[in-house]
Amino acid sequence: MGKIDILCKKLLNDNEVFADICNLLFHNGRRVVLPGNLVDVPTEHAVCGSPASGENVARRVRDTLKKCLASRGGPAQLLVGLEAQFQEDLSMPLRCLCYDAMCLLQQAEELKGLRKSGASKKYFVSNLLPGERVLRSVTAVVHFGISPPEGSPRVSDLMAPVEASWDAVAVEYVVKRLVLCLLSDEEIAALCLKLRCLAKCLKCAGDPDRLLGLLETDEDMRRMPSLVAALLGLIMNVNMNVDENSKEDVDMCYAIDELMRRATDKGRNEGFAKGHENGFAEGRENGFAEGHENGFAEGADSTMRQVAASMLSMRMPREDVVSFLARTFALSHEKAMTYV
Repeated sequence: MGKIDILCKKLLNDNEVFADICNLLFHNGRRVVLPGNLVDVPTEHAVCGSPASGENVARRVRDTLKKCLASRGGPAQLLVGLEAQFQEDLSMPLRCLCYDAMCLLQQAEELKGLRKSGASKKYFVSNLLPGERVLRSVTAVVHFGISPPEGSPRVSDLMAPVEASWDAVAVEYVVKRLVLCLLSDEEIAALCLKLRCLAKCLKCAGDPDRLLGLLETDEDMRRMPSLVAALLGLIMNVNMNVDENSKEDVDMCYAIDELMRRATDKGRNEGFAKGHENGFAEGRENGFAEGHENGFAEGADSTMRQVAASMLSMRMPREDVVSFLARTFALSHEKAMTYV
């Protein structure tokens, strides 16, 4: 398990964070789920493949699972699981469906285990007796990436197509997803500090200048919890110089210095590349001109020497050859004399 996954799960296990996510996903932001009404539940599901024999145990471990009590602390209403996702898993709807199914089946098996042996011969192979009920289970996904997921939250979109007459037979399963980098400013403002800091940074993580401005001016950034700072440092590959277990506020100077250094390096590298490109183009152009000039000069020089040699071989006076070269090739008298 990677460090990012560990910190994401640690964050989701925080009751204040968990409650805010549930209220945003399931209750349009209304404060229905309260931090004090959440109870941790073991995250491992184990169910038997054969109810009669108890063999072929299947196991799954999820990120976090909590029991939601009634708003006034009454009996449990349902079980809610949150799955953290940084790198997208396109099969996540199938995984969540499996989690919910195993959660329900495990509850039924636990109810059967509480009954005395032989209590009901009629329902010997059944995990549930008439009138017995299990808590509802719902699983949602929290996306921690700096770009939104591309996959569908619907199980039906992951299945092979069938004839239209079969479409109504299958029961649809859709996973609720909270994509932090897509939250509106209004939605972010209603969240707890940990989620506010995280969502604000993820929204502008792709724009270093905007992120730098946020870290320098936003009031929430001055009170960023250490766990969130450590997580953001890993997600954005920025040195936060922080211990996620620290209780102190995070000094954002390290992150700001890192972003400024990156901006400087980027500008320097871009300037160097542009200068290299321009220099190469200019050098090539100058080299071509110089080569053309040198080549023409060499060709003319060779031509004048051949002309002078031919005229001298015909026993023409030396002075006449010099005069001819000077007149024909626009040379000075001294220059023309160098060819004879």
